[in-house]
Amino acid sequence: MILPDTVVNGNARYFPKATDLAVLQWCSARGLTLDSLATQVGVPRVNLSLMLKGVDPVPTTAERKLRSVIDGN
Repeated sequence: MILPDTVVNGNARYFPKATDLAVLQWCSARGLTLDSLATQVGVPRVNLSLMLKGVDPVPTTAERKLRSVIDGN
């Protein structure tokens, strides 16, 4: 899975709104939970969920870590 590009809004970056569904499918296919992914990324699960839904902005560090885990970089 390749994460979609973030969208810039003002000084913040956001994932597109459907990103959470794709990430949940990715986790499910690997037997992971969103909690375990959040731990790998270094953010609380609720924050990761809101970022992936396009509600909360994505900090650069969290985006890099998430891309590294999901995209396998």
